[in-house]
Amino acid sequence: MLKLSTLKSSKSSKGFTLIELLVVIGIIGTLGAVALVAINPAEAQRKARDTQRIKDMATLQS
Repeated sequence: MLKLSTLKSSKSSKGFTLIELLVVIGIIGTLGAVALVAINPAEAQRKARDTQRIKDMATLQS
């Protein structure tokens, strides 16, 4: 028959703790935010439109 201490130790060693899960979720969230800022297509399109508008204004002025 299994001892009570053996059951407790084997049962507590399964799975992840809440802290471990929160840390992993925080890391994934941080990496996602950094990637979103670094690869922001809307910002790149805005800069391209602004550059084109500046060139068009310079052409109209000359």
